[in-house]
Amino acid sequence: MATKKFTSNVRKSPAASLVQSANDYCPSMSTMLMMDTLWDAAKPNLTDKQLAELDSYEDIRNQLQNISDVMSGIGCLVADDEMAGNFQHKSDVPTLLFMFANLIDTQARAIFIAGEAGSMLQERKERAVEAAPTNGRKQQH
Repeated sequence: MATKKFTSNVRKSPAASLVQSANDYCPSMSTMLMMDTLWDAAKPNLTDKQLAELDSYEDIRNQLQNISDVMSGIGCLVADDEMAGNFQHKSDVPTLLFMFANLIDTQARAIFIAGEAGSMLQERKERAVEAAPTNGRKQQH
C-alpha cells in the first residue's frame, strides 16, 4: 500500500520553524539517527566481549560532566558580561543551544545503547546456562 504524503496549507507553527532553524544551524543533528542505524545493523553480530565494552557508562558520565562544566562557564561569562557583548548577535545563542541539545541527545542515545548491550549480554548468559548440560540431573523449571 502506497503511503500518501501529508501536505497542508496551514502556516507552520513557531515550533516547526525552530526545528528547521535547528537543522540550519546544526547540520550534524542526525548523530542520534546515525547511532541508531549503526546499532540496529551491528547488534545481531556483536560478540560478548564487544557487548561488555558497550555496556559502560563511564565515558558517558564524563562527557555529560564536560557539557555541564562548559554550560556553567558560559552562564558565568554571560552573567558577568557588561561590556564585551558576548551573545549579542541573533544567531549566537541558538547555534550554541542547538549544539548542546545535539550533544545531550547523543549522550542519551549512548546510554540507551549501553543498556541494550548489557541486557543482550545478560540474555545470552541466561540462555547459555539454560542450554548447558545438566550431567544426568533433570533441569528444574
